[in-house]
Order: sequence, then structure tokens, then C-alpha cells
Amino acid sequence: SKMSISLKQWYQRRVRVVREIVESEMEGLVPGGKVEEWLESYTADHGDGLQQTFTVGCARAFLDVECSSEQLTTVLSFDFKTADLPSCLYVLERLQRGSLTPTSEQIATFKKLAHQSFPMCPSFRPDKDIQR
Repeated sequence: SKMSISLKQWYQRRVRVVREIVESEMEGLVPGGKVEEWLESYTADHGDGLQQTFTVGCARAFLDVECSSEQLTTVLSFDFKTADLPSCLYVLERLQRGSLTPTSEQIATFKKLAHQSFPMCPSFRPDKDIQR
């Protein structure tokens, strides 16, 4: 319908404007001024931890809202055997605040994965109201 097309166009314009603002603001903050190149370089040098993977994913989602789901999938696919407790707590807190727009089921999945590595941590105990 005409209305849904205009809403889609509005959304796409909004996403483009946000990306342009983020890119222009970041140009002065990152070496070389190219955010995408800097993220690639940062990921290659530091992207082996859970917190770093999550942080880079959030940065990519700020640049392109459409990729939030893909970035969240990357976080949930992380090898939690290599994650440390502070990183798991950091990511959980931010997911619960809405970073990368997770569903309650995706947060439960994250908690389940972290719980396997840190079974004594109460933050990762499964919620009783979410079916397994």
C-alpha cells in the first residue's frame, strides 16, 4: 500500500541519516577517518574476546541498523569456553538494556550458553518463566 511504502522510505532515510551522522562524528576519532576500515583493523587485532566481538557488533549495528540481527547471531555463536566471566556479565547487562535488540528468547539463549561455562554465577541461571 501507499502508506507502507512511505513508512519504509521514511525508515530507510532515517537509517541513512543516522549512519551519516555516526560516520561524520567518528571520522575525527578513528585513525585514518574511515570507520569501516578501522573496525576491520580493530577486529583483526583485538576481536578474539566475547566483549570485543560484542562491542564491534554494536558499532557495526550503529553504522547499519539492518545488521543488528547478524551481529547478535555472531555473539550467540561465540565459543563461550574461551569467554571470561566479566565479559559474559558485561554482554548480558547490555543485551538486557536492548543493545543489538535481542528478544527475550535470545537473552535466555545467551544466559544458557554462559551458564554452561559459569554454572555458579546466579546471573546466568535460567529464568523460570521462559520455556526450555
